[in-house]
Amino acid sequence: MNPLLVFDFSIDVHPPKRLVFTNPISIHTATCEGDVPRILREVEAAAKEGYYAAGFVTYEAAPVFDPAYRVRTPVKPTLPFAWFAVFDHAADSTALAAHIGAGAYQVGTWSLQTSPESYSEAVCRIRQAIAAGDTYQVNYTVRLKASFTGDDFAFYETLRLAQRAPYAAYIRSDDWSILSISPELFFARDGCRITTRPMKGTIKRGLTLSDDAELAKRLRNSEKDCAENVMIVDLLRNDIGRIAVPASVRVPALFEVETYPSVLQMTSTVVAELRDDVDLVGIFEALFPCGSITGAPKISTMSQIAELEAEPRGIYCGSIGLLLPQDRAVFNVAIRTVELDRARGIATYGTGGGITWDSQARDEYDELHAKAQVLKDAEQEFALLETLRLESGEYALYTYHLRRLFASAEYFQIPCDRAKVEQALSDCALRHPTGAWRVRMTLARSGDVEVEMGRKPLEPCAWNPADALSNVVKPVVLAHMPVSSAECWLYHKTTRREWYDAIRAHLGDRFDAIMFNEAGEVTEFTIANLVYEWEGGLYTPPVSCGLLPGTLRAYLLQEGRVVERVLHISEIAMVDRLWWINSVRGWVPVELTGSSTIPQIEAKASRADG
Repeated sequence: MNPLLVFDFSIDVHPPKRLVFTNPISIHTATCEGDVPRILREVEAAAKEGYYAAGFVTYEAAPVFDPAYRVRTPVKPTLPFAWFAVFDHAADSTALAAHIGAGAYQVGTWSLQTSPESYSEAVCRIRQAIAAGDTYQVNYTVRLKASFTGDDFAFYETLRLAQRAPYAAYIRSDDWSILSISPELFFARDGCRITTRPMKGTIKRGLTLSDDAELAKRLRNSEKDCAENVMIVDLLRNDIGRIAVPASVRVPALFEVETYPSVLQMTSTVVAELRDDVDLVGIFEALFPCGSITGAPKISTMSQIAELEAEPRGIYCGSIGLLLPQDRAVFNVAIRTVELDRARGIATYGTGGGITWDSQARDEYDELHAKAQVLKDAEQEFALLETLRLESGEYALYTYHLRRLFASAEYFQIPCDRAKVEQALSDCALRHPTGAWRVRMTLARSGDVEVEMGRKPLEPCAWNPADALSNVVKPVVLAHMPVSSAECWLYHKTTRREWYDAIRAHLGDRFDAIMFNEAGEVTEFTIANLVYEWEGGLYTPPVSCGLLPGTLRAYLLQEGRVVERVLHISEIAMVDRLWWINSVRGWVPVELTGSSTIPQIEAKASRADG
C-alpha cells in the first residue's frame, strides 16, 4: 500500500507544524538488524541531495550500534527493525483528504499485561541488582493491549489533541501503523549543532493551575527525581562527548518542568558541537537507545531489562524521526506510542519509569497509570463552557468569566485566541442590545469558539441577599450520592456534566440538590454555588472541597461579602439560611426539604486527569 506519514514535530516553531508525506520515491526496510546502518546511510544521503526522509528505528535494533547491548529478540515482529521512506517534498494538511478514512474507530478496554505482584517482584529484583552494583537505575517498562478496529488516523488525531505533544507522528504502511504522541526529543541536528532533551522525573498533575505550580516546585525539589535526572544527563553528556568537539558539551537548562495533560515532566537540555566526521550512523552509535529509557550504566542495565521485561519493546523506546534538507534532522524518543497490528486488530502501548534504590513499587505502579492516562483522556471529548447573563447589551461579571475560561484553557492546554473569544461575545451583545438573555459559549479543544443565545428572555434577578428575601424560597434536596474531591472536572466548567446529570435525574420536582464530597463536606448545587448564613455571617464552601469556582462566588469573595468555610452535611440543619447563587440568576433563597437522614458516605467518582 502507499504509505502515509504525518509529522507534527516542533522543528523551528511551537506549536508543531504539520508535515504530510505520501507517494515515496523509495522505501528502505531493515528486516534484520544488520541492515539498519545501511538504510540510515541511504536516507541521510538522500536528505543531503535535497529530499525528505522519515521513518523509525525500533529498540531491538540497538545491538547493531553496540554488540554489548542486550535486547529481547522478537520472534515474529510486527515491525521491521527500521523503516524509512524518501520523498521529494512535504505537503500540508490538505494532502490528507485522499488518504484518511471515515473517522470512526473502536478501541477495546486497555489491559495491563503485568500484575501488581509481578511488578513488585521486578522492582525487588532491580533493587537487588542495584545493591550488587550492577546498575544505578533501570527504566523498567510494561505493556497495555487493546483490540482496535476502524480509522487509525482518527485515533491518532484524538490522542494528539489529548496530549498536545511536541514530537507526535503517524506512520501507516502494509499491515501496521505507529501512532506516537511523544513529548521527548531524542536529538535534533542542525548542521554541526546537536541538542538532546532527556525527560526524567514525573509527578501526577493537580486539579488546578495553582495545584500544578505547587507540584512543579515539589518535583524540582525532589531529591529522588533530581538524582534520576542528573544521572541520565551525565550519561547523555558522556554519550554525546564521544561524537562532539572537545569541551563543547554544555547543559544550558537543568530541571525544567513541562506540563502535559496528565503529568508534569522534568527535562534537562544537553547541547554540543559535532565533529565534522560524524554522520547519522555515528549519532545512533553514540546515543541509541536514549539513556532516559534504559537507565545507567547503559550496557549492564539493558541486560537487566532484557531479563525482566516479558516481551520486546518494538517501536516503544525506539525513535521516530525526520531528515530534512540542509543537514537537519529531528528524532523523538518513542514513548507515549501505540503500535498497531492492523492485521490482527491489536494495539500495544508501553509505559514505564526509572527504578532506583529509593523506589517504592506502589508509587512506581501508580506512575505507570498516570503516564497511560492519555489513553483515557483521548476518550473524553469535552469543551470549555461559560454561561453568561447578557442584560441591556452588557455581560454580568464579564472579566470573571473570561479569567476562568482562560485559566481552564491553560490548564487543559487548549489553544485560546482571546481576541476571537471577546469578538464572538461582542458580536452577540451587539445583536441583542435590549432585554436579558442567557448566553452559552463553548471553547472546543481545537480552539474553535461557539456562542449560542437562549430562546427566551431571562427573568429579573437579585444581585444581593436582601433583595432576594422577597422571592419565593425554592425547595432543594440533599444529593443521593457524594462526589470525589479528587475529580478534576468538578473544578472546571466544561461540557462534561455526567456527575451533575446523575444527581439531577433524582430531583423530581425539587429546584436543585446540595452536593457533598466523600468526607461529607458540602460542595455546591448542580448549577450554582452555595452560600449559607451562620450566626450573622455569610459563608461558602472552599474550592478544595471539590466544586466549581463560580464567577459570582469569586466576586463576592473578592469584595469580602462572603468567607470560605467548610460545612458538613450534618451541620446543614443548623444554618440560619441557604442561598443558591450564580451569575445568570443571581441570589435565590432555598431550603432543604425531604428526609433529614444523613446518607452513608462513599465516594462514587474516580479521578479523571485533564
